[in-house]
Amino acid sequence: MQDLQTLAQFLNASKLFGTDNIAQSVAIVTMCQQERISWMKFMQTFHMMNGVLTKKADAMLADLHRIGGTHKPICRTAEKAECYFKNGESEYTSTVNWADCLNEPFVYVGKDKDVIVAIANGRKWPNGQPLQLKSKYATPRSRMQMLWARCVSDGVRVVAPECVQGIYTPEEASDFAEVSYTPTSPTIGIATPAPAARPSVREAQGVASPSPLAADPAVCPCGPLMGKPWADMETKMLQLALSTLNPEITTEMQDHIRAILVEREKTTSTPPAEPQNANPETEKETTHA
Repeated sequence: MQDLQTLAQFLNASKLFGTDNIAQSVAIVTMCQQERISWMKFMQTFHMMNGVLTKKADAMLADLHRIGGTHKPICRTAEKAECYFKNGESEYTSTVNWADCLNEPFVYVGKDKDVIVAIANGRKWPNGQPLQLKSKYATPRSRMQMLWARCVSDGVRVVAPECVQGIYTPEEASDFAEVSYTPTSPTIGIATPAPAARPSVREAQGVASPSPLAADPAVCPCGPLMGKPWADMETKMLQLALSTLNPEITTEMQDHIRAILVEREKTTSTPPAEPQNANPETEKETTHA
């Protein structure tokens, strides 16, 4: 067991297998030992996605051919994936359309049960904002890869289940984890504002308060530093936040970050003041001497 843990530490440090912790790496090392496969073979066949073991689409096809099956691609575009599969007497044509996927919750940001209701309401949240596609489905190529992976998984699962054995592709497994809408994002869902204990400074000055959906410009709204004030972050992190295209980092936040950077630049560029003698008479006596 100690040897397995040592090997798992090296495997996890390599960052080649998609593991998030040592426990997942121990599971991979143990699996390779039990199945008598090399790490290279594991990397060619499987992938750890959000803690879930997945099997690559091309590995499924390779196993299908290895047992004597065949497949014939019919269409592979950003709008449609279609393929004919045959294994012995089993034949099946799998088709996955992007138009059909738009009626499924897995392509949108939000919890499945909430997205299903929004789809039924014209793909809009109760506040009228449209559903938001996951970023990985915003480009044609990413959609093409997703459609093809689901098509292969479906087809091989039908004609040769022994090549799949209940394991899904990384493209499918990445949608297993539901992504909740962020209350600070005006484009997703409806946020219930927390009751304020006292009026804000803007309200006290008679300035119109921002929408409850608007984020606090002085605080990071997303990522591992969510909730941390911008002023407490290093300059490199602030510069990175300015360069990102994340819609949750609003214009107000960017202005706030720029103000912090300008203030820091002033502090570092201002030369230290020359020490002055507090007693002029003493200075004269020193000069005379």
